[in-house]
Amino acid sequence: AVDARPDARRETWMRMQLRDDEQGHAVLQPLPRQASHMLSNLVEADVLARLPAGDAPLPAGSVVRWLSLR
Repeated sequence: AVDARPDARRETWMRMQLRDDEQGHAVLQPLPRQASHMLSNLVEADVLARLPAGDAPLPAGSVVRWLSLR
């Protein structure tokens, strides 16, 4: 749903909410407070999205792997 900036040195797992758009495609919305010590947003998370290590930002609409938490 929005641009994401991966970590340059390591893969990252972001906590996100899963929604469907009008065409039925999965859309992931990042939750706030993504720092590793802030786990309170896990209650709201539907999925963990894998962002591979890299310097380039991932634009909204990029295809990423994700793991369902429900």
